[in-house]
Amino acid sequence: MPHDMAVVDKLRASDKPIFLVVNKVDNDRFRNEAAEFYALGLAEPLWTSCVQNDGIRELLDRVVETLPETDETAHDAPATVKIAIVGRPNVGKSSLINSLLGEERLIVDERPGTTRDAVNIRIVHDNIPFEVVDTAGMRRKSAINDELESATVQRAIHSIRQSDIAVLVLDATQDVAQQDKAIAHFIQRQGKASVLVINKWDLIDKDNTTHPTFMHAIDAQLPQLGYVPRVFASALSGQRVTQILTTALEVYREYCTHIPTPALNELLTELRNAHPPPRVKSARPALKYITQVETKPPTFLIFGRNVHRVQQPYESYLVNSIRKEFGFHGTPIRIFYRRS
Repeated sequence: MPHDMAVVDKLRASDKPIFLVVNKVDNDRFRNEAAEFYALGLAEPLWTSCVQNDGIRELLDRVVETLPETDETAHDAPATVKIAIVGRPNVGKSSLINSLLGEERLIVDERPGTTRDAVNIRIVHDNIPFEVVDTAGMRRKSAINDELESATVQRAIHSIRQSDIAVLVLDATQDVAQQDKAIAHFIQRQGKASVLVINKWDLIDKDNTTHPTFMHAIDAQLPQLGYVPRVFASALSGQRVTQILTTALEVYREYCTHIPTPALNELLTELRNAHPPPRVKSARPALKYITQVETKPPTFLIFGRNVHRVQQPYESYLVNSIRKEFGFHGTPIRIFYRRS
């Protein structure tokens, strides 16, 4: 088809190894008819049938043979941790970065929309390189009537997607707003590790109940980020500003953690014996095996019977138990299911 030719032209321009895979070749008749794919001018086609699991092993062998050799020394240098500083306008994002740098690098103004573009700044803290991105304040769409501001908010969203850690900045002198909740939900939905920074903490009159009251209010207003560590800071006085990077590094290490499969299955057995999944329509899910398939964010795959009947409360029980056993502070946990 013409689209096939267009894709081939794009791939040729990439100067990468190309495999021509012809799928759905379920019998010899299809193989004879598929000979027209030689017209694409690529290497010898690899005939596969996913339904019959035919040709897949050969394809994987060919791919592995083509992979470049790894450079063991490349892992010696610490990776740069990318942090996006996000929040509503005027919560003090640029002021926090200026305080981290110890100089006035970013424009600070009380009017919303001062930061018009995402600004990338490199910082080294405890011998770890960080790339901190100051983003535009994110307001409700209905509050934006400036095309330039709308574009900068889109770039802020892009910065969250490209980051390792999203630092959500709140204003201690104001209640949690609907936009704070929307940003928190977006961070959680993107699977990003995060840190909550409550800025302007120096402006709050404090007693023995102030800190617990704020913690309780944040738990109630931002339940989707209940697993996220909080830093009460002041960009103006510099109070706990460097703690933001220290906490972000701790969260990043949790974000990259991989748990051995035997330890996971030992925990799953304990949880299953203590509280089996409840029956749904007379069928009880049977969770047999768990393994971690990804990091950033930590992602787990559970095999079993009737796993499609696992309800949200029981999944929350699994997630909370994994956190209690293995940590993962500040990072979302994803669980997927597959029939045995």
